[in-house]
Amino acid sequence: MQNAAALEHAIEGSKEVLYFTHDYTANAADKNTFIQGAAKITKKHGVEKFVAVCPIEHELYYTEDQYLPLEKQTEAQENAIKSNPKMTILNSNLVLGRDSYLAHFMT
Repeated sequence: MQNAAALEHAIEGSKEVLYFTHDYTANAADKNTFIQGAAKITKKHGVEKFVAVCPIEHELYYTEDQYLPLEKQTEAQENAIKSNPKMTILNSNLVLGRDSYLAHFMT
Protein backbone atom coordinates (compact mmCIF):
# COMPACT_ATOMS: atom_id res chain seq x y z
CA MET A 1 0.00 0.00 0.00
CA GLN A 2 1.27 3.46 -0.82
CA ASN A 3 -0.78 5.38 1.74
CA ALA A 4 -3.34 5.16 4.52
CA ALA A 5 -6.31 5.72 2.18
CA ALA A 6 -5.35 2.68 0.09
CA LEU A 7 -4.96 0.57 3.24
CA GLU A 8 -8.28 1.75 4.61
CA HIS A 9 -10.03 0.90 1.34
CA ALA A 10 -8.43 -2.56 1.30
CA ILE A 11 -9.56 -3.52 4.83
CA GLU A 12 -13.01 -1.95 4.77
CA GLY A 13 -15.53 -4.64 5.67
CA SER A 14 -12.89 -7.18 6.75
CA LYS A 15 -13.16 -9.01 10.06
CA GLU A 16 -9.63 -10.46 10.03
CA VAL A 17 -6.51 -8.76 8.65
CA LEU A 18 -3.00 -10.17 8.19
CA TYR A 19 -0.61 -7.28 7.60
CA PHE A 20 2.94 -7.79 6.33
CA THR A 21 5.18 -4.77 6.77
CA HIS A 22 8.02 -4.25 4.34
CA ASP A 23 11.68 -4.78 5.08
CA TYR A 24 13.43 -1.40 5.16
CA THR A 25 15.29 -0.26 2.08
CA ALA A 26 16.95 3.06 1.39
CA ASN A 27 13.89 4.76 -0.13
CA ALA A 28 11.10 2.96 1.73
CA ALA A 29 8.49 4.78 3.75
CA ASP A 30 8.65 4.48 7.53
CA LYS A 31 7.30 1.10 8.63
CA ASN A 32 6.99 2.31 12.21
CA THR A 33 4.54 5.03 11.15
CA PHE A 34 2.57 2.62 8.96
CA ILE A 35 2.05 0.03 11.72
CA GLN A 36 0.66 2.67 14.09
CA GLY A 37 -1.68 3.98 11.39
CA ALA A 38 -2.80 0.48 10.45
CA ALA A 39 -3.66 -0.25 14.10
CA LYS A 40 -5.88 2.85 14.25
CA ILE A 41 -7.57 2.10 10.92
CA THR A 42 -8.35 -1.52 11.82
CA LYS A 43 -9.83 -0.43 15.14
CA LYS A 44 -11.90 2.25 13.38
CA HIS A 45 -13.36 -0.36 11.01
CA GLY A 46 -14.07 -2.92 13.74
CA VAL A 47 -11.59 -5.54 12.57
CA GLU A 48 -11.87 -8.40 15.07
CA LYS A 49 -8.42 -9.92 14.53
CA PHE A 50 -5.43 -7.91 13.33
CA VAL A 51 -2.04 -9.63 13.02
CA ALA A 52 1.04 -7.72 11.84
CA VAL A 53 4.18 -9.55 10.70
CA CYS A 54 7.18 -7.24 11.07
CA PRO A 55 10.76 -7.90 9.97
CA ILE A 56 13.51 -6.87 12.36
CA GLU A 57 15.36 -3.97 10.80
CA HIS A 58 18.94 -5.27 10.62
CA GLU A 59 19.70 -2.93 7.73
CA LEU A 60 19.69 0.10 10.03
CA TYR A 61 22.63 -1.16 12.08
CA TYR A 62 25.01 1.14 10.24
CA THR A 63 24.19 3.85 12.81
CA GLU A 64 26.59 4.58 15.66
CA ASP A 65 24.15 3.11 18.16
CA GLN A 66 23.28 -0.24 16.63
CA TYR A 67 20.33 -0.80 18.97
CA LEU A 68 18.50 2.44 18.18
CA PRO A 69 16.49 0.93 15.27
CA LEU A 70 15.13 -1.82 17.51
CA GLU A 71 14.25 0.71 20.22
CA LYS A 72 12.30 2.78 17.68
CA GLN A 73 10.57 -0.33 16.35
CA THR A 74 9.63 -1.46 19.86
CA GLU A 75 8.30 2.00 20.72
CA ALA A 76 6.15 2.11 17.56
CA GLN A 77 4.80 -1.37 18.21
CA GLU A 78 3.90 -0.51 21.80
CA ASN A 79 2.03 2.58 20.58
CA ALA A 80 0.20 0.51 17.97
CA ILE A 81 -0.95 -2.05 20.54
CA LYS A 82 -2.11 0.75 22.87
CA SER A 83 -4.29 2.15 20.11
CA ASN A 84 -5.66 -1.28 19.15
CA PRO A 85 -5.54 -3.94 21.91
CA LYS A 86 -6.90 -6.58 19.47
CA MET A 87 -3.62 -6.39 17.56
CA THR A 88 -1.00 -9.14 17.58
CA ILE A 89 2.56 -8.48 16.39
CA LEU A 90 4.90 -11.19 15.13
CA ASN A 91 8.50 -10.00 14.74
CA SER A 92 10.68 -11.95 12.36
CA ASN A 93 14.12 -11.73 10.84
CA LEU A 94 13.23 -14.43 8.32
CA VAL A 95 11.96 -12.07 5.62
CA LEU A 96 15.36 -11.18 4.18
CA GLY A 97 17.86 -11.22 7.04
CA ARG A 98 20.97 -9.27 7.91
CA ASP A 99 22.31 -6.90 5.22
CA SER A 100 19.34 -7.53 2.93
CA TYR A 101 19.43 -3.91 1.77
CA LEU A 102 22.36 -4.94 -0.42
CA ALA A 103 20.17 -7.44 -2.32
CA HIS A 104 17.61 -4.68 -2.94
CA PHE A 105 20.33 -2.26 -4.03
CA MET A 106 21.78 -4.78 -6.47
CA THR A 107 18.34 -5.57 -7.89
